[in-house]
Amino acid sequence: MPYGRSILPHIISLDGGSTVVQLVCLAVTMAVVIVVVPLLSTFAVALLNLDGSWDGRHKVSYSLQGIALLFEWALGVSREQLMAAAAVVAGAFLLLAVADLAGLTWPLSWRTDSDSCYSEMFCEPPRPGRLVRHLGNTISNYIYLFTGVVVLLSASQSNFWAADSVFGVCLLWLGCCSIIWHASNAPKSHYVDLWSMDCCIAYLILRNIGMVVLWLIKPYSDIGGGIANGFCLLLYLYAIYMIMLERCGPGLSFCRGKGPLDSRCIWSGRRRLAAGDMNIAGVCVFWGMPALYMIIPALVQCFAIKASGSIVATTIAGLTLAVGWSYRMVERFCLDGCVPMNLVLQLPASSFRTVAAAVVSPTAQLHWLTGFTLLFGYAWVRSIDQEI
Repeated sequence: MPYGRSILPHIISLDGGSTVVQLVCLAVTMAVVIVVVPLLSTFAVALLNLDGSWDGRHKVSYSLQGIALLFEWALGVSREQLMAAAAVVAGAFLLLAVADLAGLTWPLSWRTDSDSCYSEMFCEPPRPGRLVRHLGNTISNYIYLFTGVVVLLSASQSNFWAADSVFGVCLLWLGCCSIIWHASNAPKSHYVDLWSMDCCIAYLILRNIGMVVLWLIKPYSDIGGGIANGFCLLLYLYAIYMIMLERCGPGLSFCRGKGPLDSRCIWSGRRRLAAGDMNIAGVCVFWGMPALYMIIPALVQCFAIKASGSIVATTIAGLTLAVGWSYRMVERFCLDGCVPMNLVLQLPASSFRTVAAAVVSPTAQLHWLTGFTLLFGYAWVRSIDQEI
């Protein structure tokens, strides 16, 4: 099973079931992820007769001007602030580019030459001996830093200002950790990167739970907003701690010895297949994660708060999550077989090849698209706040 070739045929052949049934299951899963996830709020408004007028009242649309109005009305962030945030983050990456061109390298103690785990997970080719070893997977973290700055600019105006501020800090933390991991592939940085990633993924789910608390107690208490804010903050801090235990071990024990990810990817598709822990059902569940991720927000929207908020925001959030996640399925740690990357790797080594690989990298595209998922998902919950 050489890298670059999909392991899906091996999974199908070893699964033991009907090939037609397996392919139908995959097709249905992909259809649910690509079609249903982005349109969940649209379906909810139509089927449950929810008020879907938030976008119309604020002149929000899918145009650039409409998106700017979305951020202005939902987040309280002006176009000038958005441009300033974009410029600040771009400046940080400019400094990284200067350091790379100047020949700076990572400390030898970081074991950046140990890339066996990295190569099992990602298909973007390395730039040996450079500060930024994987260009696309590194630069794409721009969106996490940008989103973190925007959230921090907006959080002070939120009912959940404390919890939202921690979320903004976590986004900045994620961007920095992911830059270090993908630029250096230092094994120890991987654990903290996964910790920060899971913390950011979890927040919007917890934020929805916090909104239900606010919705329940606000009619009966003048301090309902403060209670809900404190509840959401404590819930998020507890989640951050529990994720730390899961990803890094008690007391960050991964730092004091050899961890399970220091030399291999323990959950890569090839390892799971070799261990007999990979079948079509598992592939469908993993591919369907965007739908599972949207279950709690959909239930909150439809059956608790019964408000739609911005349909534009939730549609863009769902679409970017669905497309980014589906494309990531052809990354090495999962099914492999990324055709655009395979075509690029056939080109002679050059700067053009490096840039092209950075553009088509499944992980780089996942970063960009899920960064927009978190940004527009946050705009959506803020628009819901206004309807509680």
